[in-house]
Amino acid sequence: MADISLDQIKDFFSLRPLAKPNAVTNVKITGRHYEEGRRNVENQQFKMARKNMQSPPASPAYVGDYCSSGPKLEDLYDELDQLELNPPSGASDELPAALKEEEAAHIFENYSFDHTFSPDLPITSYQQQIIDTIESNSVTIIQGATGSGKTTQVPQYVLDEYVKNQRYCNIIVTQPRRIAAISIAKRVCQERGWTLGSLAGYQVGRDKCASEDTRLSYVTTGVLLQRLIQSKNMNQYTHVFLDEVHEREQDSDFCLLIVKKLLRTNSRHVKIVLMSATIQSDLFSMYFAVPVRGRVEGAPVVTVEGKSFPVIESYLDDLTGIGMIPENNLEEPDISQVAYELAAQLIRHLDNLEANTSAGITGEGTPHSRGSVLMFLPGYFEIKQMDRLLDDMLRDCKLLILPLHSTITTLEQAGVFKKPPEGFRKVILSTNIAESSLTVPDIKYVIDFCLEKCLVCDPETNFQSLRLHWASKASCTQRKGRAGRVSAGTCFRLVTREFYENALPEFGVPEMQRCPLEQIILKVKLLDIGPPKVVLRLAMQPPDPDDIERTVLLLKQVGALTIKMKNDTINPYDGELTFFGKVLGSLPIDIYLGKLLILGYVFGCLEECLVISASMSLQSFFAKPFKRDFNAYVKKMAWDAYSHSDCIVTLNAYKEWSTLKRRKGFPRGETAWCKENLIQPGRIREVEELVTDLTNRLKDLNLRTNQPLHQKASNSDESLLILKLVICGAFYPNYFASSDIDETDVMKVMSGHDPFTTVMVRNMPAHGALYRSQIARLFRSCGKGKALYFEDTRAYIEFERTRATDSHTVLPAVYKAIKMRHLRMPLSLFISEAKSKEMDRLMERRNAYEEASAEKGKLRTNRVATNLSARGAGSVTRVQEPQQVDLPRTGYLEIITSVVIDAGHFWAQKPDRQSAMQLQMLQNHINMYHGENLRHVDQKSLYVGMLCLALYAEDELFYRARIMALNSPHIPRNSVEVLYVDFGNEAVLRISHLRQMQQQFENLPFQAFECRLCEVGPLPSPHSPVGTWSPRASQRFIQMTENKKLAAKVYSLCKNVLRVDLYDTNTEEDIHINQKLIEEGFAQFQEESRASKLAHQSALSGETVPPEDNTAWIDSLVENNDEVDERFATKVMLRGPESPIEMSFYSITNIGRLKSVRIEQNSVNSVILNDQPQDPHQRFMVAGKVGINATGSTVVARDTTLMPNIHGLMPLVALIFTPFAEMRVDGDKRQYTGALVGLGYDPATNEALLPDYDSELVFEVDFRENDIVDINLVRRAINEMFESEEAIAGWGTPMVERIQNVSRSLLLKIVLKRRENKSPCPFPRTGYWNQIDPAYLLQATTKESDAGQLFTLHNAVAISGIPLEDEDDEARQKVALLREKLEWLKSLEGRSSEQFTEEVVCPLCNVLCRHPRGVAMHLRSTGHMDIEASLSED
Repeated sequence: MADISLDQIKDFFSLRPLAKPNAVTNVKITGRHYEEGRRNVENQQFKMARKNMQSPPASPAYVGDYCSSGPKLEDLYDELDQLELNPPSGASDELPAALKEEEAAHIFENYSFDHTFSPDLPITSYQQQIIDTIESNSVTIIQGATGSGKTTQVPQYVLDEYVKNQRYCNIIVTQPRRIAAISIAKRVCQERGWTLGSLAGYQVGRDKCASEDTRLSYVTTGVLLQRLIQSKNMNQYTHVFLDEVHEREQDSDFCLLIVKKLLRTNSRHVKIVLMSATIQSDLFSMYFAVPVRGRVEGAPVVTVEGKSFPVIESYLDDLTGIGMIPENNLEEPDISQVAYELAAQLIRHLDNLEANTSAGITGEGTPHSRGSVLMFLPGYFEIKQMDRLLDDMLRDCKLLILPLHSTITTLEQAGVFKKPPEGFRKVILSTNIAESSLTVPDIKYVIDFCLEKCLVCDPETNFQSLRLHWASKASCTQRKGRAGRVSAGTCFRLVTREFYENALPEFGVPEMQRCPLEQIILKVKLLDIGPPKVVLRLAMQPPDPDDIERTVLLLKQVGALTIKMKNDTINPYDGELTFFGKVLGSLPIDIYLGKLLILGYVFGCLEECLVISASMSLQSFFAKPFKRDFNAYVKKMAWDAYSHSDCIVTLNAYKEWSTLKRRKGFPRGETAWCKENLIQPGRIREVEELVTDLTNRLKDLNLRTNQPLHQKASNSDESLLILKLVICGAFYPNYFASSDIDETDVMKVMSGHDPFTTVMVRNMPAHGALYRSQIARLFRSCGKGKALYFEDTRAYIEFERTRATDSHTVLPAVYKAIKMRHLRMPLSLFISEAKSKEMDRLMERRNAYEEASAEKGKLRTNRVATNLSARGAGSVTRVQEPQQVDLPRTGYLEIITSVVIDAGHFWAQKPDRQSAMQLQMLQNHINMYHGENLRHVDQKSLYVGMLCLALYAEDELFYRARIMALNSPHIPRNSVEVLYVDFGNEAVLRISHLRQMQQQFENLPFQAFECRLCEVGPLPSPHSPVGTWSPRASQRFIQMTENKKLAAKVYSLCKNVLRVDLYDTNTEEDIHINQKLIEEGFAQFQEESRASKLAHQSALSGETVPPEDNTAWIDSLVENNDEVDERFATKVMLRGPESPIEMSFYSITNIGRLKSVRIEQNSVNSVILNDQPQDPHQRFMVAGKVGINATGSTVVARDTTLMPNIHGLMPLVALIFTPFAEMRVDGDKRQYTGALVGLGYDPATNEALLPDYDSELVFEVDFRENDIVDINLVRRAINEMFESEEAIAGWGTPMVERIQNVSRSLLLKIVLKRRENKSPCPFPRTGYWNQIDPAYLLQATTKESDAGQLFTLHNAVAISGIPLEDEDDEARQKVALLREKLEWLKSLEGRSSEQFTEEVVCPLCNVLCRHPRGVAMHLRSTGHMDIEASLSED
């Protein structure tokens, strides 16, 4: 037998095209055939592609110009060898579907196959050629223009062919989008008259519409991947169609890789068909190339021409007569102002263009039919810029301008499909959403800036970044086709022809080279087909090895992969798959969202986490109508409910929608409710579907929800805190700490005004009080205005505080006002020169008066104030200020509590007899004749702050009151909220229960005054962990104060509120109530605000109280004379609003520490204000996603959650959820000072495994060894919950609930433990691992099952636990005590031998002395005398 060469053996097993030479006539075979001219191959020069975002790296097998020439033969052989390595294990041994010879008989009996394909579709004429090509080759590529019919028709061709030959057939067709898979399946069934789910069906996620008879299935790419992961082969199918492969999505490219791998191993009989509208046919053909008789042969390509109208292409070279021509910069893609203006002028020029070609002209000189314009812009910001410019430049052109962007409402999107009014031109400003996802039929002109924004992974940080790039020629061609759908059109490309042809890339960068790889690598591990780096190297255009390494390390950080391999080595490119990783890989969501579900299961809040994960996986269901960003923010604030969390905002909105839907309780229908709340109904339904899908997937893994979401009491403070902590655990290490705020600077900037109710604007013109109506109108969308204060060029706008917002210190109106600045909403005033001159004269008179008054000791000020009212838009009136009893600024005051709001906030009265008698006489006078003589109030005249008489329901008498709120959402219609000014309690009354306040009833000062406990604040507890007073604390305060005369020591009088130390003097020993609340665990020490401290110091020094801003004189001047005719006025732009308590953050990780941080504009936390500026401790924020701006200088935090102000919370949470931690101690090893957290280090090199994500933490509170024990208990509980799939399957519901309850209790115990504050002590060698001497390490107790678990247990450090200065004090106390005991022992010395009735032991030597003589003998012993001598030296 002749020798057989290795090449012949490989050639024998190669897949060969079996088509006859004349079988296919219209097929283009790409790729160059390599004959045996080996020298030419070896001599050819190949260059590696330089790595950048426009020219991706090539596959190792396709180095060089592989698209046109194909790989070298030896490279192809190497690749085929690699494909055949590590075949999938565990694949079924069933007979491949392609080898089943006959179809089941009932398929022919029950279904009709009598069908004629439409001759109007271009692909119909290619039917037989396509069938022959598919059946003759393992892989076929079909390239057909949009609308050619390839997606719906080609699978039917194959099905009909197999039915005709009575052969078994099972076809699966992938689609990149869910809606496409469903709609195409419906279309096919409609064409053939089949029932959906019978012979043809679909599956998207868990939504499956198919049966045993189904032979043609349309699925998403992810569904096919999941099926391949489970079966490890393709043998259940005869044909696999991969549609829209040109989009180069990550799943699509990975699916190509897996299909190619299986095709070379265990699924050789399956036919693969790739389909696309615009495809890199050479690239795809050569990716599936095979060696045939010593040459490389690519897969065959069938090209189908489509039908379209001609589209003229124009470039900047052709537009020189329209306007200035912008320059194109390859390195810095951007839209200059010149480019914007040219596009606007081009739209104006279209009228002239149409006039030259149109016979019909309207009477106004415009053509009857004005073609619609589709302008492609890269993003939402550019759309707004273009819209603003068109509005300014082309107001006279009758344009209907419509935005088209993924965030706008469905109603706005539907507007682009409607015909414009007669004589108007429709101009659609769109992102690339109109490139393929949506088709607008009446487009005649396309204006293309040839730009796009792509989500890429920043190579330095691995953060995602939305960056501006030049679009590929393939995308530009797709955009051009939008103008040729129904008629001939024109495409204007705003680049030069030379730039387009030479600078723009042919195709875009595939997702696999620019997006995160976590899910792809998890799928590689689930398939078990080799190391990720080796497998992904075989992709069509593989990712960079550095990206693979970084992703593997991130998966280790999450816990999906083990840090060490089975052989106990650390491989940065690989790790063993954990059960945790198996769960994450089984979920169609981001790995961090998968971790959120897992931790939610552990801590008993899985139902809430399902909603949050589903919402974050999809586009936000919150609509952002064009030019209504402020309204969108206000609506989100309503859902926020002071949680300061985007995740909880989404949860609250979904729960309300779900509840109303379940009860069918939408007041005016679901559509109206969604429109009112700016929620997109289609998208929130998608969230509901994904929640169901995720629930079922987790159920398959024995992870079940405890109860439906609507049955859970998840709004309690304890549940919200647990949920926030779970969010922190899932999104570790995306932690951010707040920068310091100096309260002194706050008071200085605000000029003494309350920052919780007031904002500041700058650039105020002289005599700004003259324009208070204009200012009121500027801020009326924020809240009810109270007063305006003017100081030089600054103005302070104070908003009205009502009881509804009293429990949360910073008013919502302040947040909304700051948001106006973030959105760059214009604040413009129109000022009058005449009024300014008149005001100058009045100011001179006022200054002269003040100079005269200065001799009497009155202070002068340049401050001017005026009052506001919310009676109407911009209306003005004087608000009646309450006249309180005189209150001292210092000293003691006897009080009784009248109303307790919470443990630290109450209303009080003076208990003197005279005041009580005067109040009783007033009450009798008011209620004379049972109030029948009192006049009703005029409903139209009501306003916030108005004094009136209000009925009290319990005794049906009238009392003096002040209106606090009206026309508010929390108040019923025709009702108001009032404060009874003599008692301090509040009530909501119908307006019919109010009476007018007569002048005589105002003479007696209001008897109630507001008080707060000084220097105490609520202590977080399980009953109230969010920083508010718990009900138990308030109840305890009532017990200590109710019906008692109390002594109040005044700390300060600030804004008519007394800050007091409260004493109960009715017992033998005075009880300090402030201290009592601290001792009993209801309160903690809290510094007073800067304003309170200043008032306290001022009172102690006897300084004069600064005068109140005088509003009456200016109000009388401008009461009815503050309107300005804008035609004869000067426009002034104000700057702001600003607030000095606005918080900024920085990242705690090494990679983000030196970058600035910006919170995403759409976030409810885009404005964060510090409600405790006097507290020096850091606040803590976590982000669900972290991106980076285009320049790499700013970290962008998305889906943020602000954590409660619990001191030391961030280090505690980080230690609970970090993969690895090393504790830090001071130099003397006396106390823990912090920790280094991260992925850990390699013991062989001491180098950090993932240094970019390490964080050095410093403790601001006391931290002890038992805290490490508690943290390890939580970590072990999480490990046990996910020890293995078998363990979870064996647990019943009671066992799971018990572990969940224990885990929740441990977590709350750690976080809410009362800790002493301490000064931070930074570690000298920050960022370095293995800094503790092993001799001082206390190893955590581990079990064998802990190996490979999600969390390793932390080691402690042997420390004394006593600070040095405290230890010295303790030593001195011990010495003093020993000396006292020694003197007592010497007093017992004697000669008697009579036994002591009690044991007597020497305190120094611990020697038992039985009688006085024994004491004497011991005292004279050498050992005792030596010890006593050393004690004297100490």
